[in-house]
Amino acid sequence: MRIETSTDDACVTLVLSGALTNTDAESLTTTIAELLHSGYRTFLLDLHDVSRIDSAGLGALVRAYTDVRRGGGTLKLIHVSEALSSKLNVTNLLRPLAWREHPGAMFPEITDPRVGMLVGVLAILLTILIALHRDCS
Repeated sequence: MRIETSTDDACVTLVLSGALTNTDAESLTTTIAELLHSGYRTFLLDLHDVSRIDSAGLGALVRAYTDVRRGGGTLKLIHVSEALSSKLNVTNLLRPLAWREHPGAMFPEITDPRVGMLVGVLAILLTILIALHRDCS
């Protein structure tokens, strides 16, 4: 696997290419750790050229996400292939990693935890309303 890194003042984009497997997974987490140590907090992982991913690769994505969140940052996936999207969905990793087809669609990040809680409450209420509507029909 090859990792190309580009940075600007606020964000680091890592373009991954090749197979993200057991033999290469550690290089991703090492790169993220080094960038966190350098002070970066916003990361985009471009997975357009990732040809294959195994369980170690999925684990590396989770570890990168966890390390960035613990460091007070944000990590998002962009340009995710259909096959990888399917794997992330099956393993319930799609939502936490919050990938987007178009990078600009995710910023600015909402950081107020009350907003997240409100969205969760609204989702529950919507689910209840849909269930009640089905019961009445």
